[in-house]
Amino acid sequence: MSTATTSSPSPTPSGAANDGALAARVTGLTKTYGRGDNVVHALRGVDLQVPRGRFTAIMGPSGSGKSTLMHCIAGLDAATAGEVEVAGRRLTGLDDTALTLFRREHIGFVFQAFNLLPMLTAGQNILLPLELSGRAVDRERYDSVVDLLGLGDRIGHRPSELSGGQQQRVAIARALVADPAIVFADEPTGNLDSDASAEILGHLRRSVHEGGMTVVMVTHELEAAAYADDVVVLHDGAITAHLVEPDVDQLTAALRRGGVMRTVLLASLRHNTRRYVASALAVIIGVAFIVTTEGLAGALRSGMTADLGQPYAGVGHVVQVSNTEQADALLAAAEKGGFAARPDAMTWTEVTYGDSRRDASVGTVSTDPQLQWQTLVDGTFPTRAGEALVDERAAAAADVAVGDEVTVGGGGSSSTTVTVVGLAAPAVGVSSNLYLTWPDLRGFEPYVDAVLWDGPVAQAERLSEGGAVLTAAQHVADLQAQVTLGVDVIALLVSFFAAIAMGVAVLVIANTFAILFAQRARDFALLRCVGVTRAQLRRSIRAEALALGVVSSVLGLAIGVGLSVVIAAVVGARWDEFGAPGFRWWWVTGAFVFGVLVSVVAAWLPTRAATRVAPLAALRPSEMWDASSNAGRLRLGSGLVLLAVGSVLLGRAVQLSSDDVQLVRMVAGGMTFFVGLLLLGPVVVPALVRLVGRLAARGQGALVTALAASNAVRNPRRTATTTASLMVGVTLTVAMVTGLGVISAALDADNDRSYPIDAIAVVEAGSALDDAAVEAVRDLDEVRAARPMAGVVGVLAGAEVPVVEWSDDRSVVRSTENDPFGSSEAVVAWSFVETLPAAAAERLDSEGLLDVRVDGRLRQVTASISSDYGDVITVKPETFREWGVEDQLQTRAVWVRAADGADPGDLETGLSRATSEVPTTLVVDYAERIWIEKQLTVITAAVIGLLSIGIVIALIGIVNTLGLSVLERTRENALLRAMGLTRPQLRRVLAVEGALLAGVASLLGVAVGILFAWVGVHVVVVGMVEHTFAVPVWQVLGILVAALAFGALASVLPARRAARITPAEGLTLQ
Repeated sequence: MSTATTSSPSPTPSGAANDGALAARVTGLTKTYGRGDNVVHALRGVDLQVPRGRFTAIMGPSGSGKSTLMHCIAGLDAATAGEVEVAGRRLTGLDDTALTLFRREHIGFVFQAFNLLPMLTAGQNILLPLELSGRAVDRERYDSVVDLLGLGDRIGHRPSELSGGQQQRVAIARALVADPAIVFADEPTGNLDSDASAEILGHLRRSVHEGGMTVVMVTHELEAAAYADDVVVLHDGAITAHLVEPDVDQLTAALRRGGVMRTVLLASLRHNTRRYVASALAVIIGVAFIVTTEGLAGALRSGMTADLGQPYAGVGHVVQVSNTEQADALLAAAEKGGFAARPDAMTWTEVTYGDSRRDASVGTVSTDPQLQWQTLVDGTFPTRAGEALVDERAAAAADVAVGDEVTVGGGGSSSTTVTVVGLAAPAVGVSSNLYLTWPDLRGFEPYVDAVLWDGPVAQAERLSEGGAVLTAAQHVADLQAQVTLGVDVIALLVSFFAAIAMGVAVLVIANTFAILFAQRARDFALLRCVGVTRAQLRRSIRAEALALGVVSSVLGLAIGVGLSVVIAAVVGARWDEFGAPGFRWWWVTGAFVFGVLVSVVAAWLPTRAATRVAPLAALRPSEMWDASSNAGRLRLGSGLVLLAVGSVLLGRAVQLSSDDVQLVRMVAGGMTFFVGLLLLGPVVVPALVRLVGRLAARGQGALVTALAASNAVRNPRRTATTTASLMVGVTLTVAMVTGLGVISAALDADNDRSYPIDAIAVVEAGSALDDAAVEAVRDLDEVRAARPMAGVVGVLAGAEVPVVEWSDDRSVVRSTENDPFGSSEAVVAWSFVETLPAAAAERLDSEGLLDVRVDGRLRQVTASISSDYGDVITVKPETFREWGVEDQLQTRAVWVRAADGADPGDLETGLSRATSEVPTTLVVDYAERIWIEKQLTVITAAVIGLLSIGIVIALIGIVNTLGLSVLERTRENALLRAMGLTRPQLRRVLAVEGALLAGVASLLGVAVGILFAWVGVHVVVVGMVEHTFAVPVWQVLGILVAALAFGALASVLPARRAARITPAEGLTLQ
């Protein structure tokens, strides 16, 4: 053998396809990295010709530029200067897409790490380049390549079932099957033993000499280079020798002449970049959620209790009493003893402000300046009976001013008229609409539970007949505890959802750690090999988790406090009930500890799994989860058992719910069922992903979808864990939305029956509304429809009452399901029944008969009782015809249907003004309806908002999983890019992968959520209200669409990272 320069290729060996043409040519190729003093010259003006049909090897030590040269020739990397031509095509200046398409059609690759896709069989891996380019399979070519490489009996096996040599043969077959113009092999024997290396090199040589291929191989092994027809030696970026069919001795001499024979160094241990950001974010969100809950609850507590102490500031003690007689005795003793005392009393009654009547809360105001706790905004305090104080807001609503008269009570002897002498500022939790002196309030039989007392304690104990005598401070503390109990319950309920969010965070963090540890298995194994004990390694990893938890929890605390301050300031500017945020130390400490524990617990099991593997086993290729293994069978068996037990518990809860609410059994069944489903996840979820992937793999995007589906299920346990967190959130959201939707629909129907008329304006007997007033009512923005009710004046029990005709006009009547008449001729209001003499009331109750005088004649009618239609007697239209009073009919009332979304207060104010020309009584049942609707709306919004925190954390988990998988699949993605997958296609693969994971999790969550909602409705709602189970289709579809969209969006950052890495860079990463 002789040494030759690069100027003339050698003669073609027998069987080769060299016809003197060139497969590739490079001229003046230069490649530099960095700038200024840090510049590195990887290639220095290299000129090289690669003959077609030859086996060319490129040799050189580490850093000589051999891999860079191959990457530039193959179009994987761009040169700084110079020209590259391959298969007659000039590659210099082509954009990324053009280079990708060229590689797809004309270039094949074989790599040191095999780079087979683990989820595909050997045959599928071989055909992948054809799939990427959309070319039809040449069966004759395929069979000849498979036969050439001796793979006939291994085609159906996956990479994990093949030896290293067999895997490399599959990689060679993949490179050859598309009949490329040139095949590049980068250290193809670097991971093989000597026997397997010789076998692979022999196959490569045969593919040239018998198959007519052109192969360029990069290697640092002398024995490997000796198989080549031509050997190019590089040193410091320049070609120092070109050998034709050399042997090992010639190669050794050439390397020595180049002065580059160096010792091969063992690779240093390198740690993967920590990918803890998403895990930290999950903990931060959960801790901030808990702290914000406490801060806002504290703001409510301080706001709601800030004014509670005002009424008690002027006395030393508060005496608890059980009746008004004890209160009178204490007040008499205080007057006699010359010390201050005031009853803590209130009542609800009807109050008439001008022509407007309203139900109002009435409290006490003292004539003693020491006990006058209210803050005046206008006028003075009362000094005697007959004077009153009005709350500023109530005065504004009723258009009352100082000097006006107000009638308290329903009229007659039970009412009293007082003069407004002052207006008081509202006080949270202790305000009343109206304040009377005790002599005036005493006549309305108010509720009295205490007397403010500034006298001797012993005397108070005696007069209260053993009632408790507390200091004012003790009494205020008790009141605050009562008021804030509801707030604390709300805080606990919100914290329940926070716990759900943190539970989801545990799944996300555990999955993150499991992926990280799987990727670092070799590092762990090498640490074990050099003497690190399993316990030391375990402690080190858990210390990382502890540090993550501490830092994340501290950040969560800071963010939670900041959010509380901001939200309290914004809300407090509008509602007085909000004060400054407050934080109880034990709650904040608990949030911090919880965040730390979540991180440590989430890492505990993955740590044990990562460190339990023996060092040598960890150094081997990782094995996927196997359902047929002992652990797999135990998991699946446990899952099936729990699923069955949960189903039985849920079924029994529904079955027994007619007798009693089976809440405990329902919750236990739901949790057991869901845990069973999670255990079955590694089987169920991947199967669904494959099914959805097959259904979606149609048209031009079929390959992208197929790759995405394969990637998504390559590690079944990871797939199941990733989707589990999102499935938890979607399940609970769908269950709550569906259940609350059923309850809302049922309550709407019940409200329609209970409050058939939104508002009723009844004219006092002797008056009538004219057409202008009716039109004024119809013109109100808050009114959707109004119907004038014609009627006459009747006399019942000596008092004039309106008698109006019935209407079932559905424009104003929400429900006619309940017939108020039944078999009766009239419907009488409860307020009228209460005024009947005892004999008449007894007769109405027993016989259903009522006497009413109309048009001077006594009319006896059968009557039922209902106040749903106003303070009137309602009769059927034919009754008026029978009585012969049609010519006397006038508008005695107006029935009103409120506009959707109307404010009850504005509706009442508008009706009051529209009917102000005549004395009118207003009944606005719409306020009750809207209150119930608002509660449900707030509850639904709160539940969805709170559960969305868990969903956000779950989506962060998907982002994290995709991000870590991108790192894990860097070489694999680079291989796909090298073989022709474009950047947009790679991005779409990851987007589809994210959408598949989110979509399957959401579909499972929706199915289980609807099941749980059905069970919940039947267990909790049955017997409470009539209902029909229905799925809120649009809301559920919205959840599915949102999950799919966010799943796809979750791939944006990982996809950007993956697409940004060039094929050359990715293939060289370890």
